Amino acid sequence: MSLKFSLVLAVSLVAAPALAQDAGNPAPVEAKEKKVCRRVTPTGSIVAKSVCHTKAEWKQIEEENSRNTEAFRNRGKGRPTDLE
Repeated sequence: MSLKFSLVLAVSLVAAPALAQDAGNPAPVEAKEKKVCRRVTPTGSIVAKSVCHTKAEWKQIEEENSRNTEAFRNRGKGRPTDLE
């Protein structure tokens, strides 16, 4: 037998019990969030496109849009804005 083969065999014999233990008790797998797709028409376009995000991402986008809209409305009224 060659030295490389002997080394590989020795390592596999040592690692086999550890791998067998891990296989019996798998780590919990996080469930991926489902993507939600929406048809969005960009400003200045007549062609809608499909945009997909998770529910959490859509919520974050909607909150950011609301903040930007409110900041835009408050411009010129002497109220602080987040855009500056």
